[in-house]
Amino acid sequence: MILRLIKIMVVASIALFFTLVAYGNIVDYSSNWAFVQHVLSMDTTFKSPTLMPRQILNTQIQTAVYWTIITIEIMAALFCWLGAAILFWHRQDAKQFSAKKQMANIGLAIGLFLYLFCFLTIAGEWFAMWQSKQWNAEQTASYLSLIILLSLVFLNQESAEKSV
Repeated sequence: MILRLIKIMVVASIALFFTLVAYGNIVDYSSNWAFVQHVLSMDTTFKSPTLMPRQILNTQIQTAVYWTIITIEIMAALFCWLGAAILFWHRQDAKQFSAKKQMANIGLAIGLFLYLFCFLTIAGEWFAMWQSKQWNAEQTASYLSLIILLSLVFLNQESAEKSV
């Protein structure tokens, strides 16, 4: 049972993380808004003529991208919270616990999508965020991708635990 409780704690911790990130992006909107604007406008990259046509200078599109990020964070938080609650409810029965991981898996997958695909792939490579000294979140996105991926692996690892 201890491993099931640890798995619940991991999912709940990631749920809290995404809750705090989304909350921070809403109540302190301008902090990360500037980040999104700089990444999308590619104004601190090497300004390679072959890459600069990718830049997005339209503030309406930039705003839509920022709200999409916030929405993804909220979705990850909600699915992880729901997943943690469902797992907690079924913590006594190992088979039921194992069968009820779907919501937690969806939440973790959404979080992985945000950091691995949106931040590392799209922001990092398409918008050349890696070229910016000031507006570069690749290292953070890499750490968070790894943490979420390891959480997914741990959650889905079958154990020999018996039901209580």
